[in-house]
Amino acid sequence: MRYILTFIIGMSGSLFAQENRMKIALIEGETKEIKYKDWSINALLIVYDETAKTHLNGDVSLSIKTNINEPIVNFYVNNDSPKTDCYTKIYGKYLLTFLIENDSTYLVIEPAQLGEIFVMSSHNVAVLHCELDSIEIEITDVIHEWGYDLPDSDGNSNYFSDVVYTLKVKTNQVVTYVEFNSSELKNKYFLDVEGYSIVILSEKYHDTYSEIEMIIMKKLSNRNE
Repeated sequence: MRYILTFIIGMSGSLFAQENRMKIALIEGETKEIKYKDWSINALLIVYDETAKTHLNGDVSLSIKTNINEPIVNFYVNNDSPKTDCYTKIYGKYLLTFLIENDSTYLVIEPAQLGEIFVMSSHNVAVLHCELDSIEIEITDVIHEWGYDLPDSDGNSNYFSDVVYTLKVKTNQVVTYVEFNSSELKNKYFLDVEGYSIVILSEKYHDTYSEIEMIIMKKLSNRNE
């Protein structure tokens, strides 16, 4: 009976996601007044051709803002890199995915739920729901450390660069702070908080902001790492 119940819960969650999923075809230039639930947003798609001046952000750029011009998320894709650069990003309680399929571009919007891989920015508080549970997560501190492990006079000194991230996690009104270092991300890095497992997949440090790719799951009892 437990396995049947698990299947029904998983199936109902999948149906819920499909019913609340919105896929918008994008045109080059600005797409205004995209409405989704309590949102009204604008999308600006820029595609640079081969003769365009060298730029830093990518060959394809998608900028999402509110209808009052407040930034939400940005996507950048290079033509010479895998299309997996089109990450799903989270903003508040929504997931936004930039899709490129058969040379067509789309924006997918859906509610943020547990079990989905997403990227969150340091300028954002994310809220994920699953059944009656919810979890809030925020990057509250990012410290970039660099230098040499030994004095310069020592010929055996090695240069190092590391980033220390602090996450604020709120579950059932309980606030927990957890830390991890970028140097610890060999494969997957697990952070356990009350009732949940946060799996850190990758991170990107920028001068003005940082991004962390992660997945959050309901913690299973007796889970072995």
